[in-house]
Amino acid sequence: MPQVALPYLASYAQYGFLGVPIFFTISGFVIAYSAEGRTPVGFAIARFSRIYPTFLFCMTLTFATILLLGGTNFEVSFAQWAANLFVAAPALGQSYVDTSYWSLVIEIVFYAWVAAFLALGLFPRRIDAIILVWLCITFTNELTIDASIFEKLFIADDSGFFAVGLLIYEYYRGRRDLKLYSHSRAFGGYVRLSGDP
Repeated sequence: MPQVALPYLASYAQYGFLGVPIFFTISGFVIAYSAEGRTPVGFAIARFSRIYPTFLFCMTLTFATILLLGGTNFEVSFAQWAANLFVAAPALGQSYVDTSYWSLVIEIVFYAWVAAFLALGLFPRRIDAIILVWLCITFTNELTIDASIFEKLFIADDSGFFAVGLLIYEYYRGRRDLKLYSHSRAFGGYVRLSGDP
């Protein structure tokens, strides 16, 4: 909100952009860890029960707070709240009640891919192949057609962060081979090239 300024916090707040890469990297590790030994349905139920009730509570609390105390700086509507029940509110023509919820949509797409790979028997035993194909698709899209559908479907803007988290998971599982370390260096370079300055 441009009308809200806290200049005395600027020297600390300038690093806030790092929260998203760290969050997605941690998510790559945690989701791989939580998917281990689960069925696709079990994984989906576990993710839904852990994420959605908290999201619903926080989103509704934000909605009520804006409705009661928002004044002229913040606006919200019941249609917006109803669209946010489905998390991806912009797909229903409404904005997020809290703009940070865009990251949940990215998370849900990642969960869907993990569930699909569990169903195909590829996760976690084929993490190397998954990461390599994923990043190849990302690079190809970014350097050629730059199609929005590929960016959204393969979460291309953030794939490097999730990939690093998956590699940390592999290391945690006891993997120490040279191939893992070479991937780590390559993905570190990808994150530096693709990340925001």
